[in-house]
Amino acid sequence: AEVFLVNLEKMLTDIGYNVTVVSTNKIELKEYPENYFSLALTRNKYLNVIIKPFKLRSFIKGNNIDLLIDNRAKLNVFKTLFYEIMFRNTQKIKIIHSYNLSSYFFNAKVLNYIFFGNYNKIVCVSNAIEKKVKLTTGLSNVTFINNFVPKINIDDTKNLACDLPFILFYGRLDNKAKDLFFLIESYKESVLIEKGIKLVI
Repeated sequence: AEVFLVNLEKMLTDIGYNVTVVSTNKIELKEYPENYFSLALTRNKYLNVIIKPFKLRSFIKGNNIDLLIDNRAKLNVFKTLFYEIMFRNTQKIKIIHSYNLSSYFFNAKVLNYIFFGNYNKIVCVSNAIEKKVKLTTGLSNVTFINNFVPKINIDDTKNLACDLPFILFYGRLDNKAKDLFFLIESYKESVLIEKGIKLVI
């Protein structure tokens, strides 16, 4: 999500938007966006829980923010209510990065409707996630936009060159999030091996 956030900031800035990246906690990035703002104030996590929503509300009002793009995972009911009250009058888009919806939504449909039904859009990064969100939550303000691919230097891929055609998995090696075992099993059961198409991870 952090890589996505940095790339999204660059893309929106390139097409003329004034973008500020706001993090609820301090994050470690190789390259920080020019406009970066952290809500974390103290080392006391309990004090931060109370301060951060007010700090976010003050930031939104003080900087005339037109649109809030929310990349956060789900918080507990109390924290979610607190934040939603703080920016209830702000236009909002929520990004869903994973098929694991428990990271973003509540089990009770009524809570999802109360907290997320007023978002301008809930944007899923794949068609499959969009369908699952609609089915699971009953929300109608859901759409999908595939993750964009940043420019890749073709010279960087020369080590992947092989005589045979291949398909490429590009991402972090985290089976819980990316389900690589499923990818490998699917490849094993497919006709790709017979056709001489390699799987490159």
